Parts: sequence; C-alpha cells; structure tokens
Amino acid sequence: LGALRRTALPVVVQVATPLAIAAEMAGHLGDDESAAAMRRLMALEDEVLRDGDLFHANSSAVADTIATHYGTTHYGTTHSGATQHGAALDPARWQVVHLGLVDWGAQAPSPRPTGAAMRVVFVGRFEVRKGIDTLLAAVARLAPELPGVEFVLAGEDRPLAPGEPLYGAAWAAAHTAEPWAARVQFPGAVSDEALHALYASADLVVLPSRYESFGLVMAEAMMHGRALISCDTSGIRDVVRDGVDGVLVAPGDVDALTDAMRTLLADPARRAALGAAGRARFVEAFHVDRFAERFDRFVARISRVGAPTWLRTSEAVTLAVEPGAVARVVVGAQVPATITITDGRGARTEVVVPGAVHRLAADTSAGSITVAAVHGDVVVHGVVTVAAEGLP
Repeated sequence: LGALRRTALPVVVQVATPLAIAAEMAGHLGDDESAAAMRRLMALEDEVLRDGDLFHANSSAVADTIATHYGTTHYGTTHSGATQHGAALDPARWQVVHLGLVDWGAQAPSPRPTGAAMRVVFVGRFEVRKGIDTLLAAVARLAPELPGVEFVLAGEDRPLAPGEPLYGAAWAAAHTAEPWAARVQFPGAVSDEALHALYASADLVVLPSRYESFGLVMAEAMMHGRALISCDTSGIRDVVRDGVDGVLVAPGDVDALTDAMRTLLADPARRAALGAAGRARFVEAFHVDRFAERFDRFVARISRVGAPTWLRTSEAVTLAVEPGAVARVVVGAQVPATITITDGRGARTEVVVPGAVHRLAADTSAGSITVAAVHGDVVVHGVVTVAAEGLP
C-alpha cells in the first residue's frame, strides 16, 4: 500500500490466500469486534485490488476466489472521491503463474532401516484450513488397525477457533492412554533440513486441506517422489492430477480420507507409481528454474512510459502507448488540481488531491494519451502499461 499510495513505481502484487477465506476458516468472523477488524483489513485488500498494476495469482483458485468474494466488478473511487470504474478481477491485469521450488529431492533418499514402521507425514499449521481435524480423526481410526504404521504431524500447533486449546496438544492428551499413542508424533515446527529429511522418510504424505492458494506441501512431496493424498479443492487442483500423481478426496470427508490412506498404505506398487509420476511433474512444472522462466515472461508485461513531467495550468503532455495495452496514468499534485485525460474514448476530467499518487485508468486504442493541467500544477509521472495478455 505504501508503494501504491506514495510512489509512481509500477506495482506487481502477488496474491495468495485472501482474508475472505483465511479469516472465515480461522473463526475471526464469529463475533462483532473481530469481524469489524477483519472488514477494515479487507478494505485495505480492496484498495490493493483497485490500485495494483499487475497481479500474480499462485493458481486459478486464487483468481476464482477474488472474483467470488470480492466481486467481478469493482466500483471504487479516486482519491478525489470521483467514481472510477474498474474490475477487481480484470483479466488483462491478472495472470496465473505457478510457483516453483529449489530441488531438495535430486539425491536419492537414504534407505529406511529394515523393519522400520511405515510412515505417514503431514506438514502444515494445525488449523481448520489445513484439515488437521479431518486427518487426526482418520488417524484415530487407522492407528489401531495398522500397528506397523507411524504418523508424524509436523507444524505449529494452534487452536481451531479463538479461545479454544491448542488442537494437537488437546488431541494427544485425549488419546494418551491408547496403546498406539506413541506412534503419533508431533515434532512441531521443524527446520528446512529436518523438513526435507521428513519428506524423504515418508511412505505417504497427507494434507487434507479445505483451501490452498497453491499447495506447496504437495509440490514438496512430489519433489521427493512421495505418494500423496490431498483434497479436491482450490489450488490443489492446479498441482495434483487425481489418480496420476496423487489421490484427491473431498475436503472434510473422514471416511474418504481413511479409505484412501488405508488403500495406499496396503499397495506399495501404487505408491511407487504415484511418487514417480509426481517427481516427473515436479521437474517439469514446479522446479524453481521453470518458475523463473514463467515469472520473467510475466514481469516483462509491465512497463512505464514517459519521465516525470511538471505541468502548469494550460500545459499538456502526450505519451505514446501500445494500442491494446492496459494503461494507467500516474499523477500527483502538491495542491488541489484539475486535469483532463484524453485517450481513445475521448476526454474526461479528474480532480487530483495532494498527499497521494493517483493511478487513473486510460484507454490505449488511439495509441496515445494526453494529460492536460486545467487548474493548478500537477506532476505526470508517466503511464504504467501492461501488455495485453491475461488469465490463461
């Protein structure tokens, strides 16, 4: 927001899980005071959605979430209070660019000790969004029937809702007398080295999330060639191909998750096939080098035309732009001023108030944009353009 409000720099916004999802799943909308605080933060998100120049969505699910929860059409205002029509999800300013990771799985993992228990691994915060409640319900069913399996759940322990106890600690206390309790381990947050050693030791990785903007844990499991189970939802669908390099079940479905875990734990050949397919997909799609290539092409879409130019009353500047590009004139003033913007749709008047940088949409079909100072001095920082390429 500081860059958008105070500088003329082109601003690229990386969008992951928005508050509309995170706050609801964390239980922060359950009382008036918390809900009001979240609405204030969401208003800041809304400002970023209005004023950002180019948006990087981790997955198609992120773009869908913004369109659903923030509205496909956004009617905002300029800093002067004048109505400015714009899209909260303008396809020309949004693009899905899948993330990539440094490859920790290039070396074959050390063999597990002979006779070692099979290992199921979960990595993530202990919260509703990550489906920790679904997983531990499945673990309570499977641990008694599968004495040769251990369950390692790594991540920060949290309450499922404000005011509740830490979920992992409460679950462990409730099951401490069970004969299988020692086979369910909660190592907490771990270092990168320990994390990747944990993946390498896993026979099965499980993350039954209700929502993921992308699904880094699934990509990490693929990196290490591990079979994985997750949920058929949100950004996970961009990462995991059900039945090809993982198994997807319905979010929150304990029966389906239990059955899927039981089936894969009994089928080493199927686990190996899923892991090999996942490893190949990681190298092809989610390696950091592939991401760097995609991101370079993405960032190359944005540029700024023109150098900062001060205009006194009755002065004007004309800037050449690429027809078809998305353009925003970036202007500022030290005292209240009035300008006209003449573009492919004609001329319109805007009020520029001091204390903030204004980003005003302009049409590029004529190949040029003219800004004229009608009253008061203004600085035209230039025109930020985004090449005409949108959501795939």
